Amino acid sequence: MKKIFSFILPLALLASCDSYLDVKSEFQVDSDEIFANTDGVEMAVNGVYRNLSKPDLYARNLTWGFASAIGYNYTYGSSSYQYDMKHDWKNFTSIPQAIWEKGFNVIANCNQVLAQVEDKDASFFAEGQLHKDMIVGEMYGIRALMHFDLMRLFAPALTTTANANKVTMPYVDTYPCSYPTHIATSKVLDNAIRDMEIAREKLGYLDTIFCRSWNSREDYRFKTNGMSGKPPRLFFYFRGSHMNFFAATALLARMYMYKGDYDKAEEYASALIKGFNGIKYSFATTASLSSKSSFRPNRPSEIIMAFYRNYEDHYDTYEGYAGEDYSQRYLKMDDKTMNALFAGDESDLRYKGHLWKAGEYYTYKRYGTWNRLNYDDGYDYMLQYFAGLFPVISLPEMYHIVAECQIRRGAISEAMENINLLRSKRGIMGQELPLEVTADEAMKYLRTEVVREGLTFGQTFFWFKRQGKNIWYGPEAEIEMNEDRWTIPVPDSETI
Repeated sequence: MKKIFSFILPLALLASCDSYLDVKSEFQVDSDEIFANTDGVEMAVNGVYRNLSKPDLYARNLTWGFASAIGYNYTYGSSSYQYDMKHDWKNFTSIPQAIWEKGFNVIANCNQVLAQVEDKDASFFAEGQLHKDMIVGEMYGIRALMHFDLMRLFAPALTTTANANKVTMPYVDTYPCSYPTHIATSKVLDNAIRDMEIAREKLGYLDTIFCRSWNSREDYRFKTNGMSGKPPRLFFYFRGSHMNFFAATALLARMYMYKGDYDKAEEYASALIKGFNGIKYSFATTASLSSKSSFRPNRPSEIIMAFYRNYEDHYDTYEGYAGEDYSQRYLKMDDKTMNALFAGDESDLRYKGHLWKAGEYYTYKRYGTWNRLNYDDGYDYMLQYFAGLFPVISLPEMYHIVAECQIRRGAISEAMENINLLRSKRGIMGQELPLEVTADEAMKYLRTEVVREGLTFGQTFFWFKRQGKNIWYGPEAEIEMNEDRWTIPVPDSETI
């Protein structure tokens, strides 16, 4: 029987124990047909990104939705998150189950692409070996990312030897694979790192040399207007919304940080900051963070990789959770908590620019990052290309990683210089923090910076989980955590 490949979601939800590994869709195409030529392979790869850009994964749950709610980026979640914000996994909602199922569907799709293309000769691909390396590298990288994010939710952090050795979930790297073996958490992470290293190696020449000219500007990473030196095929466009060499580098820094290998984490994060072959990421401008005429949601110049969804579809989804009546309290942080989090730094543009403020084009103090913005007609291009981006990893996190590694190896003043740099890039001028502080004091300054920077991007929960620390979101705002609260049980219907 010929295999069937799913290249467009939605999934059919199946009840069997291995259903999350089945690849089903309302659009089913014979795999011999879809992988018969380069166009079909590209269609399959684009289908993987379509899946990633659905609300069940990065267009809601793993960015502004579930992941931000459990990290207390909101004091008012939504009715959908009432148990999740309490980390009450006994009253299990459908959200974690959807993340698990859709995540493994993405993994299965990656594995089928790899099974079909890895053994093909370079001559099969329209652009030869470069084209093949691009597809193979992207699929290895996405497979690694998806396993890593599932591990961070459904397995304990590696804070103890027992946690590291605990058998928790599978790492699926073959297709088909209906009955995978669950392995230790540390092995899941090691496999994700292995795959991401392969992705980085495969994508290096493509992104730093062949695609250099259109990787050097935020405009060209996410849109095509005004691009010179056009790529040979449409598939080579939009490198910022595909797994790329820079994203693989940054994600390896995040992965090594989670593992506790601080030397490797600092090495990769520092390399990303320094840049490759003249390609560097830049901080958002003051105007793009605060000016109505220039506002850029998601800070696109800083984004190393983001998945994309049509912005109108995104706004419809967001408003379904936040409420179209912006006076509702959903998906907001209350004034007292927000004011305390930014106390003494009221000039911080994350506070001034990314909160909705009555009297300007913000209303009712909801985050401007995700809200429907009232631009003039002349700014439609900005909405079209940038408002639908869902950042997976961005430049400021690289500075957070470097600063934490510096603190851990005793370079406190260097870490504080990096923290002060980040503060200045967010409009806090003339208020430098002291350089001569203790390691504990430096970590507290870094904690504040991480929480402020990470609001609604879905990473706060994991920063605290990695260290086994209570979730902190401002003075007198701390959530006591334990192992049961940190780790979401694997959905019962999917346990093997």
